[in-house]
Amino acid sequence: MRVRFDAQTFMRQRFGGISRYFTTLISELDAAPELGIEPVVDFTWTPNAYAARHLAARGVRAIDPRVPRAVPYGWAWLRAPFGQSPADAVHQTYYSARFLASPPGTRRVVTVHDMIPERLAGTDGFTSSHLAKRRYVDDADLVVCVSESTRADLLDLWGPLRAPAVVVPLAVGPAFAPGLAPVPGLPADYVLYSGARRGYKDFLLLVDALAALRADGLDVPLVVAGGSLTRAEADAFARRGPAPVVLEHPSDDQLARAVSAAALVVQTSRYEGFGLATLEAMASGVPAVAADAGPMREVGGDVVEYFRPGDGVDLARAMGRVLGDPSVRERMARLGPPRAALFSGRRLAESMAAAYRLMD
Repeated sequence: MRVRFDAQTFMRQRFGGISRYFTTLISELDAAPELGIEPVVDFTWTPNAYAARHLAARGVRAIDPRVPRAVPYGWAWLRAPFGQSPADAVHQTYYSARFLASPPGTRRVVTVHDMIPERLAGTDGFTSSHLAKRRYVDDADLVVCVSESTRADLLDLWGPLRAPAVVVPLAVGPAFAPGLAPVPGLPADYVLYSGARRGYKDFLLLVDALAALRADGLDVPLVVAGGSLTRAEADAFARRGPAPVVLEHPSDDQLARAVSAAALVVQTSRYEGFGLATLEAMASGVPAVAADAGPMREVGGDVVEYFRPGDGVDLARAMGRVLGDPSVRERMARLGPPRAALFSGRRLAESMAAAYRLMD
């Protein structure tokens, strides 16, 4: 079966989890021709760093960063309805209404990464997010959900679907591993938070939790991987304790090294579609603490320490239990990599190939 991946996410994002997911999937399918799925990529130039790096063998190249992303995006949109190579199905990589048109007779696949805008409608700036996702799902011949929790949310909110809805979990990249060299300039024995921090991510729970730990004699520095602190974040830390060290917009290699050298990775979000930061910690042999919400137990099982979503006091308890007990840390570090191996790139490719064959 030939499956075309449309260009939209590769033209929208220079970096980002969705483009990394599809790059990984295409690469893993390329590496496993015995699975019977031939990926088709009909774009050559892209602003996306992951595609330019990992799909170079396909002739994909990085576009000059001075070229506005609207230029390749518009060109990809104009070409999308016609297709460039014969394919049995198109796996659509985002939800822009502009890319809904497909060559006649081509079956559609769409991945639902989360139902956050729908669950949190009217809050956190999500009212207009995800564009035409509902139309994509309604028109699809196959709907792929990244977790059972996301699938349950989808069916709960939108009812029975025309197409099968299957679960294919995300994969952790091979860069995440124990014992990597630390990133220069970071403190020792730090707590790491990575990724976006707005709204439902509940990042500021860490301010009070770290203050509570210091009051109990456990003073651990915080490292934040992502964008620079907002004024509100900086003010909150100024009132309650030392500001975190910010590792701004790290590369994949820097992030993997920052995770590997951490004493603890914390994912505070009260809602997620999957929980990739927790998976990356387990793959790196690093203890993880996460809010007991959505798919987190699907990902972490009994290897992760959980806290009640939105509860800073319970977050401090969970962090203190891990940081204050070497035997707990040892157990979590030992069990993390085997658990993470359940979410390998090879398994992603195998599961997706089986899902595609449901359309045969």
